[in-house]
Amino acid sequence: MIPDNIDVAHRQTFQGKLLRLRRRFAKRILHWFFHHHVELTIEGIEHIPDTGPLLVLPNHLSNLDGPMILGLFPRNIEMVGPGDFRVEFMKLAMMKLYGMTLIKRGYTDRTGMNTIMHHLKAKRAVLMFPSGGMWEKRNLENKVGALYFSQLTGAPMLPVGISGAYLKGRAAFFFGKPKLVLRFGEVIPPISHEGNKRERAERLEKVSRELADKIFALLEPEEQERYRRWARELYSFEFIMPEQANEPEKSVPSPPAMPTLAQFVHKPNLFRPMWKHARKDMDPFRKRKSYPIKRTQKSAEAMRENLTGAFDHYIPYRLGDDAYKEILQELDQCIAYCGELTKAGWKRVQVRSVAYDPKTGERRKRLITG
Repeated sequence: MIPDNIDVAHRQTFQGKLLRLRRRFAKRILHWFFHHHVELTIEGIEHIPDTGPLLVLPNHLSNLDGPMILGLFPRNIEMVGPGDFRVEFMKLAMMKLYGMTLIKRGYTDRTGMNTIMHHLKAKRAVLMFPSGGMWEKRNLENKVGALYFSQLTGAPMLPVGISGAYLKGRAAFFFGKPKLVLRFGEVIPPISHEGNKRERAERLEKVSRELADKIFALLEPEEQERYRRWARELYSFEFIMPEQANEPEKSVPSPPAMPTLAQFVHKPNLFRPMWKHARKDMDPFRKRKSYPIKRTQKSAEAMRENLTGAFDHYIPYRLGDDAYKEILQELDQCIAYCGELTKAGWKRVQVRSVAYDPKTGERRKRLITG
């Protein structure tokens, strides 16, 4: 603690020195980690400007992404992190150690926006994830929020491609040594602020699409195929009665497909906040085994409570308003179907999300993690 009799300017100076020490310590730890726990390839380092404001904009599918850039970027860098819900302990510890700018996604967060603009006007590099968060998107598409800061401050943009990190955090931590590729592209000039509001918005959308294409081109072929597969996959639920083998003649009510809810549940990063952050029982939807039907029903009710309560912005921001309405409707269908199963005399059910690839004919009941 700093004594109250120390003036504000001195306190700020002291805090500034302490922050620099913490960041120096954090960068050394992260640098060591990524050179010993993963097989890392870094390319395009020559594209990074030595000085001046810079928006560093990578794709984002893993908890490894932010720490990797913080530890390996050749100049000092600020990082923007999520401020719209509570995060797990390790992420929170890293945020506090490094000192991140938190922003509430899906809200108008003036404090966070002003801090980001302050960093860029002070000619600092700022790491932001233009997709808006870490989840499995149907296409490598970006929100315009990060690009908006280029238009407001005149900061150039650095596209970054990260390959191989999806669902590999545990493997890296326990010396599984996954193969990661960090590739920096050529700097994109600042987005012009000229013209009326409509013209500026159209320019943002155009550059956003161009940025997505540039990031996609920086990815390894396997990582590109992952995004392509998500773009074409179709989703549905299977409800499996483990008792049916003993009672083959007993009727089972036909379930609705619930495709949007199945997509939400099937993608681990997208679904993670429902149990990790909200701390609700989502095991019947997460784990590939049977549970009492009443427990499955309560999990569906808890999920609906999450999405209409503390996480009411979560799906609209990530998947859109239409998907949000569909998920709520399908949760109601799931809750009602559990009631039908109970009335029919069934005791347990396994809920299994299935992804179908119309190109290959593959049906994935379990996640592809590589």
